[in-house]
Amino acid sequence: MYTKLALVALLVAVVVASPVPGGHGGHHKHVTIHVPYKVHTIHHHHVSKVPYPVHVPVVKEVQVVKEVPIVKHVPVPVVKHVPVPVIKKVEVEKKVYVPVHHHEHHIEEEHGWEGESLSHGWN
Repeated sequence: MYTKLALVALLVAVVVASPVPGGHGGHHKHVTIHVPYKVHTIHHHHVSKVPYPVHVPVVKEVQVVKEVPIVKHVPVPVVKHVPVPVIKKVEVEKKVYVPVHHHEHHIEEEHGWEGESLSHGWN
């Protein structure tokens, strides 16, 4: 009895989960938009847009009636003058002290953890 009930429940779940053509109940309308590039599907949701020249026919050419020349130049008035400080840079010679490091070479430090300085005498 439980086997038949489980089989019916599984069948109902499969029917409910299966997609309906046309979206949810067929209420979706597919509209094609023409764009100046082609879209290539690479993988599922990954798309690549490739430029694609679209020829648009010229319906009617219009004549240029008159060229409008620039008659005058309009000056922009100065509302407030803001002084800008002029900074003069002068080269100054300074003494630079470079510290000299003396590197002492110890044999124990080359052994890392095995060296006597790091093992604290616990050999």
